[in-house]
Amino acid sequence: YSSLLKAVEGATKTIDIENAYFLNLPGMDQLLQAALMRGVEVRLLTNSNMSVDEPLVSEPIMKSLPDLVESGAQVYLKKGDTLHSKFMIVDGSFVSIGSLNLHPRSLFYDTEMSMSVIDPDAAKSLGKAFENDLSDEFAKKIDKTEDLAVKSTWYNRFIKKYFFDHL
Repeated sequence: YSSLLKAVEGATKTIDIENAYFLNLPGMDQLLQAALMRGVEVRLLTNSNMSVDEPLVSEPIMKSLPDLVESGAQVYLKKGDTLHSKFMIVDGSFVSIGSLNLHPRSLFYDTEMSMSVIDPDAAKSLGKAFENDLSDEFAKKIDKTEDLAVKSTWYNRFIKKYFFDHL
């Protein structure tokens, strides 16, 4: 996770994130906001509340995105089946890929990991996959925060309040 934070902090042009369970984690949210303020193009693809296979995280995912949309990030939600990809490309040279979801459980409990490399060829290859995944066939671009609305339930509110680190 620290290598992802450092890459985002040092980004000068682009940050592309494709992550199945994106939740605004401490540190990452501030660094993405700072990158947007520096003029870095930030694009994010994650599961929609319709595609996610873990309904428990649907509301937290949707509630992690409005601030990014309002700050100028290009946010896309997966259509159809569940997105399972987990990678990041920064400035066309840094790549992180693996099983690490960007949510608390991955950081604290699961035995997930990612590999980070500086490799423009790997970035180019993953970049092509990312562009394909952003197509209208596979994803919906979010233009306004109202498109992120999800029905809040007592259970999701309880989980977020008391078990956020376990999501």
